[in-house]
Amino acid sequence: MLSPGYLPATMAPAPHIPMPVVTLRAENFRILRRLEWSPDGVCLLAGPNGSGKTTVLDALSFLRGLFLYGHESALGWVGGGYFRRLETPEEEPVTFELEVDDILWRLRFPMSMTGIRGQYGEELFRAGELVLRAGMFDEGWYLGDQRLELDRRRCCAKVLLDMGGADWMKPLERALSDMRTHSSYDLPAVRKHEAATGVESDLHKTGRNLWSVLSNWSQAPIIHRGKFQWVLREAQRAFPDVMSTIEFDRGLPFLFGPEASDPADGLPPARAADGLLTGLLHLTALAGAQDGAILAFDEVENQLHPHAIRCLLAAMRQQAEERGLTIILTTHSPVVINSTSSASRPPSPSRVPSTSSMIPTGSRTSCSGISTSARRSPRPDRPCGSRLSEGRVYRHGKDRVRGAASRAPAPVRRARICPRGRDRSINSIAARGGRHDQLSPARRPRAAARRGSPHPACGSAPATSQTLDQARWRCP
Repeated sequence: MLSPGYLPATMAPAPHIPMPVVTLRAENFRILRRLEWSPDGVCLLAGPNGSGKTTVLDALSFLRGLFLYGHESALGWVGGGYFRRLETPEEEPVTFELEVDDILWRLRFPMSMTGIRGQYGEELFRAGELVLRAGMFDEGWYLGDQRLELDRRRCCAKVLLDMGGADWMKPLERALSDMRTHSSYDLPAVRKHEAATGVESDLHKTGRNLWSVLSNWSQAPIIHRGKFQWVLREAQRAFPDVMSTIEFDRGLPFLFGPEASDPADGLPPARAADGLLTGLLHLTALAGAQDGAILAFDEVENQLHPHAIRCLLAAMRQQAEERGLTIILTTHSPVVINSTSSASRPPSPSRVPSTSSMIPTGSRTSCSGISTSARRSPRPDRPCGSRLSEGRVYRHGKDRVRGAASRAPAPVRRARICPRGRDRSINSIAARGGRHDQLSPARRPRAAARRGSPHPACGSAPATSQTLDQARWRCP
């Protein structure tokens, strides 16, 4: 039996599974003119808005959806009406290739600006040998020399796998079925205080079944290899001021802080901070991933404090090393860039001329339409993001801002406002976003002093002063 205080430092390892080498190639997909990428370990995609970070994740989601559910569902997920790159001639198809070890799956889509124009093309290779082929606009496909009718619901590769006798396709199937992409969480659904039901053990991409997954993990710690305990431990490290444990009362989740000593201290999800819920969702997705899987998070820093970001990144690096995970992160955050750069300096990719700017790190990359060399530090001996040192400003603990204790707070300058001798900060109006012409006459001292006019309430003239902040009215 496991004791109630059992909190493993790491999850128990699963049986060893060989980790395949995965390479993604894409041409003419949305903003991407050409992409070739072999992600490995913890990878970072950083760049300005519209540079193609989310597009890379959508390419992975599209291939997974196409293999498992068919092209209509996959096109619906990524928006078929905005599938093709704008500058691409209409006769050029949108092309995808996914290479897993010695298996190559190639797809070609004839697209217009409104959607797909006909049957897409598909080819599957094993060790360089063509196994199946379906041409664009063709109503049939070839398995070797045998011609077969198309299945309107399934791609040809999935049909071949379902036919049996193609166990060599298992690495491709495993890579696609275990792949998970989390673009945005449905926090309103997570906040609903409803009893956890069902026997779910995999987190939905929107996170709406978070409490059901955690409840099932907590009831069977051995079967689920201590996943709940690991999530709890990492959440305590990332949110030490607000997180101690999670308990379920008749299926209803309650979150307890470190000083909780009474059942009434438990908070329902509706009262939890957005950052805490986001952190729990990230950790649950990480713990629930299959060994060797590809896991992607879009803008991982959203709603998180820098201390929590660094703790979550450390947990991701640990899991990637111990379980062979490939974790892809998109970000705009200097904290994420600094943490990734300080952990291990990525290899310098070759320059590729482009109008976009994005920095893929931690992987083998060659892309056009995404600049892998954009926005480098002026000093070549310092990694990208090394000057964005928010890490030295934020520190968790009582002294939240490093160096703040050594400086006395700046005094608030005050001005006497008539009538009745009330004091009011001269900066408070600006801090509230107000304008002097929107205030009552008795609350316009700065405007009156600027014009050199008498006080609007008592008629006294302002004292001679060099600066506005030193202006005073001398009232009777």
